[in-house]
Amino acid sequence: MTNIIKLHDEQTTNPLKLDDKYRFDVGQRPIFNQLIDDKEFTYEEINGYSQVWDTTNDKPIPNGVVGSKYHPTAYHELVDRCSEGLVKANLDTGCIVKDAMHEGGAKFVRTISYPNITIEPKTRKEGDIIRFEIVLRSSLDGSWVHSLQILPIRLLCLNGMVGVDSNYKLIFNFKHTTGFTAEMIRDKVLIGQESFQEMSQWFEALSNAEVTTSDVKSLLKQTLFKKQVQKDAELKE
Repeated sequence: MTNIIKLHDEQTTNPLKLDDKYRFDVGQRPIFNQLIDDKEFTYEEINGYSQVWDTTNDKPIPNGVVGSKYHPTAYHELVDRCSEGLVKANLDTGCIVKDAMHEGGAKFVRTISYPNITIEPKTRKEGDIIRFEIVLRSSLDGSWVHSLQILPIRLLCLNGMVGVDSNYKLIFNFKHTTGFTAEMIRDKVLIGQESFQEMSQWFEALSNAEVTTSDVKSLLKQTLFKKQVQKDAELKE
């Protein structure tokens, strides 16, 4: 039998608080072609494109030239909505949060790990623990849509190496922030948490026998994907 542990550590600080260096507002500015006519420089605005700009620190976002249909959303707006959703789901404590920006601020990743929400197979080898994790991703250069990922992370060795197979992820992508609400995030993470716990039988089997990709997909259809379809149907009623 598998042990599933869920505890909320008492914390005196808010683990979901976003550092001020990530709290900058964004906007768009026109971009221009430089023209030379009789040794004089003139500038012509390029229609249909703009440069995403960090308006708080007054600097451009690297690789931030985007089309007219793109509308940037500040990272702190997404994080605040995500944090509100986690509060509503009672998943705002007992977690470890890591934030990172890449490519000069063009990309952002928030990883939220729950060391006390785990699956520990009875037949496991020493250190074989699967933990619950949530990942929020976004970009300001148009390369990534807003993404909420819910996944099991398995400790591969005692040195701390971890791994996850793409087949196990529950991923929700959003091109716009209209549907990216606290209520939506609450529903998604609760579905993910419940499904994570129901996958304990699969992880138990994984410790004893070889499990194929087909086995994984079959289980997901009965857990993650099935619950998501049910939830979406309920929201449409």
